[in-house]
Amino acid sequence: MRLKATLKRGVKRAARMAGALCRPAAGRSLILTYHSVGCRDHDMNVTPAAFEEQVRWLAKHRPVISLDDAARAVPGVALTFDDGFRDNLVHAAPVLRELVLPATVFIVSGRVGSVLADEPDPEHGGLMDWEDIREIEKLGVTIGAHTRRHRRLASLSPEEQETEIRGCKADIEAELGHPIRHLAYPYGAATDYDETTITLARAAGFTCAVSNRYGINSPVANRWQLRRIWIDVTDDMDMFRAKVTGQLDLLRHLEGGIGLGLRRLLNRWGR
Repeated sequence: MRLKATLKRGVKRAARMAGALCRPAAGRSLILTYHSVGCRDHDMNVTPAAFEEQVRWLAKHRPVISLDDAARAVPGVALTFDDGFRDNLVHAAPVLRELVLPATVFIVSGRVGSVLADEPDPEHGGLMDWEDIREIEKLGVTIGAHTRRHRRLASLSPEEQETEIRGCKADIEAELGHPIRHLAYPYGAATDYDETTITLARAAGFTCAVSNRYGINSPVANRWQLRRIWIDVTDDMDMFRAKVTGQLDLLRHLEGGIGLGLRRLLNRWGR
């Protein structure tokens, strides 16, 4: 894990140095990806103190917008959380409510109240149950879908993909009693979903879908392949500001060829 963190920091520092020579794109929206906000032993965890510092900085320096606005490329930063960890309710939601910031949490409906199948830290990686989900929604957080079982959709048959996508939407709507309009593809790299996935997401009635492909969104961005910027344990405030201000936009090149292979190698080392 330490080696992985060191390599990730090195990649980000190199991208930042190169990005300092580039001018950030105008008319852009950013969507940040968080996962757990607590003490989970995982590189995608952010501590409560770090999260609060980050969003307080955002509230002062950037418009914090809804995911719907981000899909329309309204300039600003949208906040999203994948998987539905219970610490989102405990640590993140109170800060968001205090600062009156919109956010979206994507729920894995088949794992509600449990843990993800590959969770390395079950003690701290628990997911919200339905009561928790209703509570976080009352605090102003929008609920989105993250499939039923958090499987790599591109590896599934069209029928299996439809079960994962439509089934999750139906599960959440049955519990909450209102339409669910936003979808996040599990894992979300360029090879983790395909054209079938996008077609099924649109047919299911989602108004937009997000990937975890690094980058910004312009007015001509595909609403069912929106890019996001992931925030992880290696992001101190200096690096966080660099991501938000566009100094790390060159990381979008990690989504293809050698870059994607490097990401997967790092992920294997972190298991």
